[in-house]
Amino acid sequence: TLADRFDGKRFNSPNDLAITVGGDIYFTDPRYVGDEPRELDFEAVFLVKPDGTVKVASRDVQKPNGIIATPDGKTVYVADNNGAPGGNRQLLAFQVQSDGTLAGKRVLHDFGPDGRGIDGMTLDMQGNIYATAGSGPLSGIYVFGPQGQQLALITTPGEPSNCVFGVGDDDQ
Repeated sequence: TLADRFDGKRFNSPNDLAITVGGDIYFTDPRYVGDEPRELDFEAVFLVKPDGTVKVASRDVQKPNGIIATPDGKTVYVADNNGAPGGNRQLLAFQVQSDGTLAGKRVLHDFGPDGRGIDGMTLDMQGNIYATAGSGPLSGIYVFGPQGQQLALITTPGEPSNCVFGVGDDDQ
């Protein structure tokens, strides 16, 4: 266990994580299900430093879900996926500060009040974001450029949760 508490309080429901080249670990801590009492009264993106220090990276989200960091360590993308009426369903970009915290929130894409926002995400070598989102005929893997421009939608027969690239066998 790298971290199970912040300021002596148990996390809500640690969800997705991103590890930087420098060893920082960012993770999202939403509360989607469960009726047990919460110890933390907020949802956030947390940071675990290589020395084990835990701190809030950003509280500037409603319900953080998927998360990825760019290879250069300068940007962290976060899915703010609040399915409640009026909740955010957005792809966000944050600048990584010198202490590892996140600032300069930018909304790269807003899925609007209907449907399903982003769950999981990954990056390709060109910095494009592949994000699972949508429902019904708009369910699939959305592809965004680094500045948030939608490049494609790869439809899927169901509602995908996560995505990642694998390495194939070069001999075949």
